[in-house]
This record gives sequence, structure tokens and C-alpha cells, in this order.
Amino acid sequence: SGRTVIVVDDGLASGYTMLAAIEALRSQGALRVVAAAPIASRSAAATVETAADAVVFERVSSSVPFAVADAYLNWRDLTDEDILPLLEQASDT
Repeated sequence: SGRTVIVVDDGLASGYTMLAAIEALRSQGALRVVAAAPIASRSAAATVETAADAVVFERVSSSVPFAVADAYLNWRDLTDEDILPLLEQASDT
């Protein structure tokens, strides 16, 4: 509450996940919200720009169809088994 928060994603396809994160941060009292991602679709960038106080996108792509994975040399989806131990470890600190 009362702080500037920087929220980062690996890429924005639709922008709705980032939008939900911004709304959640505001509901918890964030003073300012900065959204950042290395790659975003043009429509996602436009969506997030209206909700965040500031945005940082390394590249905004107008390619159709757009996929975040196309911006990376190595990409794989993470499973719950990949993520849950990390979340548990983070909650212990």
C-alpha cells in the first residue's frame, strides 16, 4: 500500500493477465503501477497502457497471429510441478 509497484511478464499476447494484475495491485493500494514486458502485441500494449501509470515494452509487435513464444529462441510452458515449489520457497522467506 502506498508504494510504486513494477509488475513484469515474459510477454503480453492479449494483455488481460497484466490487466488483472494491475487491478489487483490497485485494490491493494499501490500508489503507482508500472507494467513491463520484453514483447507485447500492439493490442495488448494499448490495453495495458490505459490501465498502468507507465509501461515499458522492449518490442511491440503487429504480426498476426501473435505468440509470445515466437520472440524466444527457447520456450516451454511451465507445469504446476515447476512452479509450486518456487511459490512455496518464496512464501517461506
